Amino acid sequence: MNYVIKALGFVSRVIWIVVILIPVTLGLSMEKLLQPDTVGFGEATTSFSDNQICISMPFYINNTGYYDISDINLTTVLKDSGGYIVARGETLVPVIPAGGRVNLRHDVYVGLDEITGRMEYLLFNDTMLDLNASFSLRLAYVLGARLHTSLMVPWGAPLNNLTVSRAAYNPDNGTLILYVSFENHSPFTVEGNAYLTVYNNRSEVIGSQTLAVETAPENLFLGMVEIPIDFSKITQNGHVEIRVETGQFTAGPVKMEWSLVE
Repeated sequence: MNYVIKALGFVSRVIWIVVILIPVTLGLSMEKLLQPDTVGFGEATTSFSDNQICISMPFYINNTGYYDISDINLTTVLKDSGGYIVARGETLVPVIPAGGRVNLRHDVYVGLDEITGRMEYLLFNDTMLDLNASFSLRLAYVLGARLHTSLMVPWGAPLNNLTVSRAAYNPDNGTLILYVSFENHSPFTVEGNAYLTVYNNRSEVIGSQTLAVETAPENLFLGMVEIPIDFSKITQNGHVEIRVETGQFTAGPVKMEWSLVE
């Protein structure tokens, strides 16, 4: 009988130790989750397919706690400086064992069709986009938790710094010569046509012309276009409207000033 009582006492002490240790170790594991080295992102890269720009970011999750982390859901929202949502992304991770670490990639897809409206400026301007990341997960398969972080992601425009320059009138053939340039900072080749309509300083149309454009990623485009004009309406300056059509997008028209070179 005494042996039974002693055994029950021992089991009771073990149970109490376990009962005390579980919340302590859960608390320590939760504290470890909040450490700055638990989650991290690497440098983003871009690629292009199916008329979508893929922004791909390597990331890691380092589980230094005492319990498995499961049901991990990384959701991201990509926004411009005005707070407009450019794209969303999601990555699921089933489980990371205690003491384990995973290295994965998170992809966010930006459809070119979706940015040709109120966010059309992204086709003409490099910028930094705000990526809000949220991790939801379960600790020890029971306790729910959520982590948040944010980072800046560079955006490269296909028509960055679109410029019209060096306007000159050729009296021999009655044309206005313009130079069109831009930098392609996107991950795809820009190939299509630029449609130019020229106005004098009285906002009268004096001519129009089409310029073929083609430039590979991370390259500069510089093209010259000769535009037949109505000589009777020529002025010293004016503006030109440019619309760019490619296989991936249509942008514009955008208005730019021109003036004859002295």
